[in-house]
Amino acid sequence: MFASQCAAAVDNAQTTVALRMAYERSQEELRIVQTEYERTSTATSQAIKIFYSYAHEDKELRDELDRRLGTLKCLGWITTWNDGNIQPGTHWKREIELQSDTADLVLLLVSPNFINSDYCWDVEMPRALERLRAGEVHVVPISLRLVDWIGTQISELRALPAGGKPIDKWDNRDDAFHNVVMGIRGVVELMRSQP
Repeated sequence: MFASQCAAAVDNAQTTVALRMAYERSQEELRIVQTEYERTSTATSQAIKIFYSYAHEDKELRDELDRRLGTLKCLGWITTWNDGNIQPGTHWKREIELQSDTADLVLLLVSPNFINSDYCWDVEMPRALERLRAGEVHVVPISLRLVDWIGTQISELRALPAGGKPIDKWDNRDDAFHNVVMGIRGVVELMRSQP
C-alpha cells in the first residue's frame, strides 16, 4: 500500500511539474502573441497622412479625389490635408511646410496649372522629391489633365491613373477616379504592412 501511495505521489508530482511547464510555455506564447499584436496594431492604427500638392485651379478635381478616398478615411487608414485646412491667422507657408514635411504620402496633382504654379513646381514638389530620395515619404503623381512632363523631375515616377491617361481624357470619369483610388489603396496597404 505504501508503495502505491508513493507511486501516486510521484505521479502527482510529475503531473504538477508537467502542468507547471505547460502553463509557463502557454504564458510565454501568450506574451509573444501580445507583443506581436501590440506591434501590428500600433503600426496599423496610425493613419497614413496624405498631403495634396495641387494648383488652386484644380481644386474641383482635388475635392472629387478626396471624396472618393472616403472609404480609406472611414477605415481610419488615411487622413488627408490640403491648404484649405489652414486656419485663419495661421502663417500659411509654415503650415504648408509642416504638413508637407510630416506627410507619409504626397500626391502631386499634375496638370498645366500645376507645372505653371511657382509654388507647386519650385517649392512643394522639390521638397517632396528630396524627402522621397531620403526614404521619408512616398510620392505619387496623379495626371489630372494632359500636359507634357516628359524629362521632368517626376517623369520617372509611376503615375496614376495606370497607363498614363489623364483623368480628364477618360470617357468615364468614375472609372478614372476608381483607377486612381485603387492605386492609392495599393500604396497605402503596402505602407501599412511595413513596420
